[in-house]
Amino acid sequence: AVVSTQSTGALRYVVTVATSDLPHAGTNDKVYLTLYGSKGSYRQKLDKKWRNDFEESHVDTYNVEPTTDIGYFTHLMWDIDGSDAWILNYVTVQPEGGRKYYFYNYDTVKISTKASEGYSRYTMYEQGQETYYITFMTADEKHADANGMFPTIKIEGSWGVTKTGLLDLYDHNDMQRGKKDIYTVPGMKYVGDIKCIEITVRGKDGWKFQYIEVHSGRNMRATYFYNTAGIWMSTKSKDVSRYRMCQK
Repeated sequence: AVVSTQSTGALRYVVTVATSDLPHAGTNDKVYLTLYGSKGSYRQKLDKKWRNDFEESHVDTYNVEPTTDIGYFTHLMWDIDGSDAWILNYVTVQPEGGRKYYFYNYDTVKISTKASEGYSRYTMYEQGQETYYITFMTADEKHADANGMFPTIKIEGSWGVTKTGLLDLYDHNDMQRGKKDIYTVPGMKYVGDIKCIEITVRGKDGWKFQYIEVHSGRNMRATYFYNTAGIWMSTKSKDVSRYRMCQK
């Protein structure tokens, strides 16, 4: 478990929310956030006046000011008032005077009051305090690049498993032919020596990578996973949408 260094609750929490890049991820419904701490919880509607927040690919920041001391921050929960399903990508929470916490929606969970759409409530816990660096090298061959491709990575190691949210370099056209993209992912669990990775993609534009390299801030030794099978990734039936690779 991740232990906070706070002994009492903060007076203010800065909450940053990134709505997913997936099509129709945004919502027009009312969104509520509950912060939980060692002494209690606090629920607040998140809304910015004169702004259409929680839109696809948008990042929104809010100040949450609990009216009571919730103690040291532990986790959070989302709920929305309506059936316009919402998919978030990641959340950060920074208590005033404290460190920043990171939360990722690896499984692209939908939040909605409609059972067929998703979950009415979604609870999130921080995985850890490790930063991972993930490099994609797209193959240098015809049609290897992809647009509208949204991957997530599960990293398996000698000490456990950790998962990213959707990997996307905002304001950058990533996953292009013969190009290298580096993603920095903080707030992950340290898993020790990296053994395997599993990449899951969402998107129909086929992508072919040459290799994926992973390392952490604590262990800078690069671990490479090569696409020796020459697989193409997409959600199309002819391609592969989930692919697991392990060190030999």
